[in-house]
Amino acid sequence: MLNTRKSLNEKESPSQSDLELAQIALKNIKAKVTSSNDIISREQFPRVYPDEMDQYVKKFGEPAVRTFLDNMHQLEGVRNASLEAQSKFSSSLKHPVTARSIAITYFGVGECQETTSRAVMELGLLGCKTNFTVVRLDGKLDDMGIPDMHALLIIGDTSCLKPNSDIITFKKLGNDCLLVDPFLGVIGKANKIGSL
Repeated sequence: MLNTRKSLNEKESPSQSDLELAQIALKNIKAKVTSSNDIISREQFPRVYPDEMDQYVKKFGEPAVRTFLDNMHQLEGVRNASLEAQSKFSSSLKHPVTARSIAITYFGVGECQETTSRAVMELGLLGCKTNFTVVRLDGKLDDMGIPDMHALLIIGDTSCLKPNSDIITFKKLGNDCLLVDPFLGVIGKANKIGSL
């Protein structure tokens, strides 16, 4: 699912200053928000399976696993509390998911949705003038077939991407499109998503 937000100044492509703004935004987010990937790399620890907890402790050590689980528990508590609060005044919010996600990051936690929403805010505050697109990737985990989603941001012209298209279509993006993934801490050419 692709959601786009047009900036006031509709430049065709990101510039060196957009790369610098993305790097500043990522640095700001990483300084203030802890995600599970910051504790144990998502590459090494893609899913939490309770029956495999002993294996995780052996691989990563009890302190890292405990911190990982505590962070996830804290995030879930903040998400639940924010949903309750939002229900009281949601009619006044134009984009309640984005507003809630940004608010959650102010508690110092967040996963891909929250950190991507925070990146939208950070880039706006930094004066990014290039169009950007918030992207939600839907897929399945290879080993279990469990549905999996991920959010990230692309700065630049994404008009060649269509909703529900395969990730391979990212190869059609121009070399000047930047992928910003605050959750994984990655910035790079969006058309090289497979190698980032």
